[in-house]
Amino acid sequence: MGLKRGKTFKLSLIAIFSVLLFLISQLHKSLPTIIQVIFAVILTIGVLLINSFGGAIMITSLAGLLYSFTSHIGFLMLIPWIVRGAVVDILFKLFKIYGSNLDSLKRHLLVALGMTIGSVCTGLTQLFVIVFIIKAIPFWGASIVFILILNAAVQTTIGSFIASKYLINRIMRLIG
Repeated sequence: MGLKRGKTFKLSLIAIFSVLLFLISQLHKSLPTIIQVIFAVILTIGVLLINSFGGAIMITSLAGLLYSFTSHIGFLMLIPWIVRGAVVDILFKLFKIYGSNLDSLKRHLLVALGMTIGSVCTGLTQLFVIVFIIKAIPFWGASIVFILILNAAVQTTIGSFIASKYLINRIMRLIG
């Protein structure tokens, strides 16, 4: 399903989708309810357009680096972003998403599953950083964070499934 373009094209996609994720994450501070769906759609489209191992971690690492300049805890927030990209890359490789041109329900569900697991791992990593490394909230406050992680997982599942099933093929036709 990936585009057969050169390295410059892929690097451009990485830059574009990283900046889009950074901008969406900035909106998340003021509009947290629906933004996770949009975040998942953008990340899913970016990863599926690049369609090669390492694409997810490159997008999320660059977006996380940008985000860390605006975060209250600085570069520690880069860790969850890297975890998300690494988990998505590994799962997409295991699920054989990369290099696949199939437009099947199974593939769309595997894309959604990979993105959702990546989202949950991101939330758990953020929890670990906030509770255990910088001790910003006590561990008993983590139950609220678990609810937020569950909410993000549901929204990620919805957004990544929509991106995989309905949006990516249309975008591929537009790009050529």
